[in-house]
Amino acid sequence: MYKKNKFAIFTCCFLILLAFAFSVHIRRQWFARPLDAHFEWQAGHSVCVTNNWLKEGAFSLRFMHVLNPDSIEFDSFASRKPYVSYPPGTFIPVFLIARIFNITDLVVLYQCYNLFNHLVISIILFLLMFMIIDYFRKVDIFSTFFSLVPSLIYLFTAHTLYYHQNVFFTDQAVMLWFVIFVYMEIKRVLGGQLDKRNRLILLATVFMGTLTDWLFVFVLAAAICMRMIFKDRHMEFKHIVASVMDLVAPALAAVFIFSYQIISTNSFFVLIQTFKRRYRVGEDGSVVDFFQQHFVSYVIDKYGLFLCLSAVVAFSVLAGYYMFIVIKRGRSNGSGLMHTYLYLCCLVFLPCLLQVNTFQQHSIVHDFSALKWALPLSLVPFGIFPVVLIQTARKHKHYGFIAGFSVLFTIFSLAAVFGKTAHEYRDFFDIGSDDNRRLGELVRRNAGYYDICFSFDFDIPVFPPPRLAYSGKRVYRIGDISEARNLLAKFEEKGAKGKIFIHRDTWGKLSQDVEKFCSNIYIDCDYYICEIARVGEDS
Repeated sequence: MYKKNKFAIFTCCFLILLAFAFSVHIRRQWFARPLDAHFEWQAGHSVCVTNNWLKEGAFSLRFMHVLNPDSIEFDSFASRKPYVSYPPGTFIPVFLIARIFNITDLVVLYQCYNLFNHLVISIILFLLMFMIIDYFRKVDIFSTFFSLVPSLIYLFTAHTLYYHQNVFFTDQAVMLWFVIFVYMEIKRVLGGQLDKRNRLILLATVFMGTLTDWLFVFVLAAAICMRMIFKDRHMEFKHIVASVMDLVAPALAAVFIFSYQIISTNSFFVLIQTFKRRYRVGEDGSVVDFFQQHFVSYVIDKYGLFLCLSAVVAFSVLAGYYMFIVIKRGRSNGSGLMHTYLYLCCLVFLPCLLQVNTFQQHSIVHDFSALKWALPLSLVPFGIFPVVLIQTARKHKHYGFIAGFSVLFTIFSLAAVFGKTAHEYRDFFDIGSDDNRRLGELVRRNAGYYDICFSFDFDIPVFPPPRLAYSGKRVYRIGDISEARNLLAKFEEKGAKGKIFIHRDTWGKLSQDVEKFCSNIYIDCDYYICEIARVGEDS
């Protein structure tokens, strides 16, 4: 399909690469900064889990979200309390990269991988549009231009600029699999079926997508419905089953893995409670300003009213025009341009709508849940819609005027979208602090497996995990040294040692009370580090 247009594809991919390079340039000052600002704790979660997999082996940790480190105070796998809200697919690609290339700076690696996802998604969006246009008509300068527009929008919204660099967790990781799946599904619609290589890619994508985020369950549900309604309804039952199994089988394999993790840790009821909490908002299960808090605050305000309204209008017009064709002209088969584009619109809109309405509490408290909307907002209003308009008007006597006007209007619209982004994207990045890295590295330098760490000044909890990402060690905040001695006494028979990290300002107030219980005291940066004497060895 692409052979006769290699030059156009290469040129457009090069332009996307240049645009991506510019997007990296404008956010370079926030690259590799210490984890601290807006939802960067999610990247800390990913770093903690991957670090533990690398140190202890992913199989020994059952590929689970284990954030608590391998330390003397955790005497069993269960005591480390794996996080069971999501399957483990988010971390597998970066884990493999880090293992193969022996990379230790996972904060930088995750940001690089996230940026790579941003680039690949943008390229796939172009290839998706170009594939459809190339299938239905001769490629010209107009169609090539509109093939590029979705990629440019996806590159330059405030959401994608921030969340495809500084934050990486399930909501960000699933976007790559979402876009690959959409591309493969539309390729299947156009070609009738996939060859063995592409079918294998589809199966792998479904498996990894399901193993990454719950959004992909809704992607598959939408795809199965679309296959039934648009394409597969005239097929024999056995062929429909075979078609659906291409989606269901790899998804069930992923669900089986996650089910084993849940059952092996007796976490079923924990998962159910999490689902109940995420499902609805309010003490009585009622919805509290869901539309206002998610759609208005996170989608319309951040992506811009112009882009959101354009997407809604474009989708409505496309759906209405398709219904007109079906009702008035009787063309209900699945081979037309309108069918393909409406199929694509439904495939990118419905999963987002289903997911945010199902997990309303999650969608309200996390603005990164709006990242998924970048896909339909990029594709529909200024990619799909103008191509359909130009294709419909190709035999009209004023075709040139219509095509030219569409291009000019789209350029104006891009300027409006990019103007919105330029005005607001810096607000996403916020101002970070170096405290998490500074304290984490302090603890990492001075604590080992047998140390149980305490402090009067700070703690390193498991949630939020940015400090833990740097320290690889928990620190428990205490108000009195007796608290530390009581906890330490439970593990002394196993060789546990206690260390207290005390800031120099606090040391001046507590030194007399602390010194008599310590066997050794030394200084690192602004902190006194006191090694607690064993019971009976007090100085």
